[in-house]
Amino acid sequence: MRAEKPAHVFLSPHLDDAALSCGALIAQLSAAGQACLVVTVCAGVPPAGFVFSKAALRLHRSWGLRDETAVQTRLAEDSAAMALLGAQRRLLDFLDDMYRPPVLVERARRKLARLGAELGAWTRATTVDARLAADVAAALRDIRILYPGTAWYAPLGVGLHPDHLAVYEAARRLPDMGDAMLFYEDFPYGVVPGASARRLAEIGGQQTRRPFRIEEKALASKLSAISAYGSQVSTLIDGGAAAMPQAVSEFGERFWRLG
Repeated sequence: MRAEKPAHVFLSPHLDDAALSCGALIAQLSAAGQACLVVTVCAGVPPAGFVFSKAALRLHRSWGLRDETAVQTRLAEDSAAMALLGAQRRLLDFLDDMYRPPVLVERARRKLARLGAELGAWTRATTVDARLAADVAAALRDIRILYPGTAWYAPLGVGLHPDHLAVYEAARRLPDMGDAMLFYEDFPYGVVPGASARRLAEIGGQQTRRPFRIEEKALASKLSAISAYGSQVSTLIDGGAAAMPQAVSEFGERFWRLG
């Protein structure tokens, strides 16, 4: 059966970000008959024989995943989560930051260190992965052509993760979006006191908070979807899975229109 044309497109840097930051809104819109499409940008699978960095190996261990099947496991979790939210999904094949060529990652981190000394931690990361941002922007323009007239939602880049920043920059490059584009505060990065305010200050310009009234049923669907990411839940926030529902409920979902 052919999928319904989406009315809303949510950009997710990784497998879980849309559910974490926008899951209740996605569930609520879907239940109201407004089809939602989640586009996960960094959903690529490392090729056979890939040499994982030490950071990636540590994360795999903390998630309880086998190195060679880690992404496939997370893809299966994402499929289950999207079903719980009632959302369609589209996967782009860009690699997660921790799977990109180590020499390029290390070069970027050295550049970050130099820039950080000059500009400060909250402005330094915006220069990272300019090529990735350009490539993602090209992919998003193709999707935009497929679905004209849709509402779009993209990460603000709170927390300055390079993949979140790349998706933010790519979203800002989409032409003629106007009021059709909203930006969401990234959970769990936004839980850190002052993190969202610092990011908004860094972005500057005109900013308007766009509130949504979230229903309890939609919040429950969001919590179920987050729990579907079994490999991730224990490491998302302090306190692990037991603390997750309260942290998610207290943070809510926060959207901004940027001028």
